[in-house]
Amino acid sequence: NHLNAYLAFKNQKSLLIEQLNFEMVSDFKNYLTNSNSQLGRVGMTEVSAAGIIKKFRTIFTQAVDQDLLKRNPFKQVKIKTKSPRRERLTLEQVEKIYKLDLDPWPFLPLYRDIFLFSVFTGLAYHDAMALTWANLEERKDGDIKLVINRQKTDVITECFLPIHAIASIKKYRKSGEAAINNRVLPYRSNKEINEQLKKLAQLAGISLRLSTHIARHTFRQLLAEAGIADMGVIKRMMGQSRSGDVDEVYYSVTEKGLMAAKEKIQALINGIYDK
Repeated sequence: NHLNAYLAFKNQKSLLIEQLNFEMVSDFKNYLTNSNSQLGRVGMTEVSAAGIIKKFRTIFTQAVDQDLLKRNPFKQVKIKTKSPRRERLTLEQVEKIYKLDLDPWPFLPLYRDIFLFSVFTGLAYHDAMALTWANLEERKDGDIKLVINRQKTDVITECFLPIHAIASIKKYRKSGEAAINNRVLPYRSNKEINEQLKKLAQLAGISLRLSTHIARHTFRQLLAEAGIADMGVIKRMMGQSRSGDVDEVYYSVTEKGLMAAKEKIQALINGIYDK
């Protein structure tokens, strides 16, 4: 589809495959990464473009191996396959958001609660919005264990909630909106949340462009700063697949390990909130 759109833009849809050369393929890569107001399209990242170029490279390599083509024009195109560093908040920035006086903006606390809940659980937007009380196991000692399969990967996520995350969801437990939708948090679209997060960032004096995605990356940073190093525990809490891990067959993440991780995160959060 991308190549078809490019050829249409260049008025080259009648081009034969054999006529593709390095210059045209390089121009195709530039087409993928650059925005074009004339077409109303936004350029993709180098990494996303690399995924497309790599697919063409594989297809054309096979064609050359089978003597269907004489050369592979995609072979010499330079591509970046390493994702850029993801933005995340510092502990001080999390503290600023938490301590904001939002009395003049009564509609903003909900968006702050949704954002901070993801910061302290690592849940992606779709998973946070899909969360029901059936996904939360309440223990007699007051602890709450979260268990959900990520919508994106269908990989299980498990963690014990820090008390500040528990406080956020209990606030909305009896709200009519959450009850009607049978959800833990009131539903808001990703676009709407990100729009309101811009306002929170401005009020907190944070230049970073806040988004629901940054919450998940901030959670990963919190795990590191809390001293949690067990990759099995980290991947279980993040809902990441362990396929390919050498000890996948033998290693099991225990509740004891998850609880120990929660206590470390709790201690870190307490250091922020109790200043």
